[in-house]
Amino acid sequence: MNITNLYIDLFLLSMLILIIFSIAIIFYINYKIDYMYQLETGCN
Repeated sequence: MNITNLYIDLFLLSMLILIIFSIAIIFYINYKIDYMYQLETGCN
């Protein structure tokens, strides 16, 4: 097995994990902002 291929696979895997984490964090922040806004305005 080639060591270069292993490094490329690890790099692609880490990039994929970073993209998934950033999308999850963006969705979580949007959800929290919507929830706080609903609490402030008082309408459910």
